[in-house]
Amino acid sequence: MLRTCTMALLFRILCVLTALVGSSCTLSCTSCAAFSSTSCTGPSVPCASGNVCGATYVYFQIGGLTFPTYVLSCMPKSECAINGTSRFHGGGQVKFAQSCCTTDNCIPTFPSEPEDNSVPNGLTCPPSKSVDIPWSKSFGTMQCKNKETMCFTTNTKISGGLQMSLPFTGCATQDVCDFFNGSPLQLSEVVTFDASCTKATASDAADSSNHEEL
Repeated sequence: MLRTCTMALLFRILCVLTALVGSSCTLSCTSCAAFSSTSCTGPSVPCASGNVCGATYVYFQIGGLTFPTYVLSCMPKSECAINGTSRFHGGGQVKFAQSCCTTDNCIPTFPSEPEDNSVPNGLTCPPSKSVDIPWSKSFGTMQCKNKETMCFTTNTKISGGLQMSLPFTGCATQDVCDFFNGSPLQLSEVVTFDASCTKATASDAADSSNHEEL
């Protein structure tokens, strides 16, 4: 026990000394994920240089189903305190938020969810033309709201006993596109979610009757 404490103390002293000469010691952070929960527990893992301990909360809702997911992990410092929203043609949404802390195995404060979008901003996203998203074609052009400046196509994949792929289209904030950036997110042991984005376009007042209000 004494030897373990001594080694830990020496490591911290080494961190201080290396910081003074321009290097930096990496943190260790809790790594875990929980489905339908706002907390989780897991092992401590070493982080890459420049990373901090981060918490990510994702709320996925479609129809009457909700999929909240909470993740603790190492995270680039540049991604701390970002959040975003997206809405689907025909209803449904994704909201995510992140927070960070900067000491070994610290638990960040729970991420603050972004506010619901409510005010149209003059930008629109069209329904999908893809044969993989047939239900999107039955809806008109979607009016984007508040900070939604991007159009997205998402794909939610469910594996395990019931395997299926559920694509959706709609409006999203820039943070949503930056967050996913081609990297799927594990919402649970069997559910993954990814998104690709394009810029939303200015709405045509003459075509306002074709807009879909959500």
